[in-house]
Amino acid sequence: MTTISARPTIARAGRLLRDRRLPVVVTATLFAVMFGYGSYRYSFDAQVGPNLLVNNAYLVIAAVGATFVILAGGIDLSIGSVIGFSGMLFAELVMRAHVPVPLAALVVLLTGCAGGALMGCMIHFFKVQPFIATLTGLFLFRGLSLVLSKAAISVNAPLVESLAQYHFPMLSDTFLSTGALVAIVVALVAWYVLHFTPFGRRVYAIGGNEQSAMLMGLPVGRTKITLYAISGTCSALAGLVFVLYIQSGDPLHGIGMELAELAARLKADGPFFAGCVDVTRQRGRVAVFLDTARACLDIRLRRRAARRPQYDEATRTVMQPLLYMEATPAEQQ
Repeated sequence: MTTISARPTIARAGRLLRDRRLPVVVTATLFAVMFGYGSYRYSFDAQVGPNLLVNNAYLVIAAVGATFVILAGGIDLSIGSVIGFSGMLFAELVMRAHVPVPLAALVVLLTGCAGGALMGCMIHFFKVQPFIATLTGLFLFRGLSLVLSKAAISVNAPLVESLAQYHFPMLSDTFLSTGALVAIVVALVAWYVLHFTPFGRRVYAIGGNEQSAMLMGLPVGRTKITLYAISGTCSALAGLVFVLYIQSGDPLHGIGMELAELAARLKADGPFFAGCVDVTRQRGRVAVFLDTARACLDIRLRRRAARRPQYDEATRTVMQPLLYMEATPAEQQ
């Protein structure tokens, strides 16, 4: 009797451990316990909670963009670099080129969207693995940031200052910043798109089984390119929000953020290296060409560095993606 009665309990425990919502529940519980203890121990005021969103609004926006890519079984390592480049491009346009703030913000968003779409095209049309394609984007955008300026650029435009200092009032003398409001809107829009639109259902279908989605007639290629364009746009928007947070652009902003995105990918369904290929296989003529081009490029860079040393670091960073393009398309099934 004891063994028979214990089986339902074991079965329920097994279902609980396999529930996808378990990590979210455990994380929320730990956060509530730690926040409650901190409030009791250190007498937190009511603004501490909203400050978590105020100080990390740009991370929320970037995570939303990464969510689209991750749900489809991909990865985007260029998020941090796009954030840094977006801040630098916005600061360069506003402070040095004297472009109006709304127009500069639009240019930054379109640039991020175009960069994401470009990586999506590399993945779809040229069969470059997402890990390699987005790693290329990581070095490319980081290098472009250094090309714009190696030093931080302060953004002192009146509109930027007013947006940065705006506080949306809430209960108990608490408030949210402009960036926090943008992050909430972006998260709500993403939630609606993923759960209540045909595009969201296509994303889940591709992430579940790309071959099955293709056999069902879903536009897999177009959807994947759109996903990376969304990720690039969200990263650019996160860069703009980060500019509001610190009121400056810096080429070193966003370094290491790809590690957090990697951790999120490891927690997603499916093995992380499921789509990766062994870079030592199937090199052929492409590898010979790339090795030759890389050697010639290194000679040219050395000569250029000898003439103009101040451009050495930025130029090498921009051209660094060539070192990572030896990963060839996946084997045709």
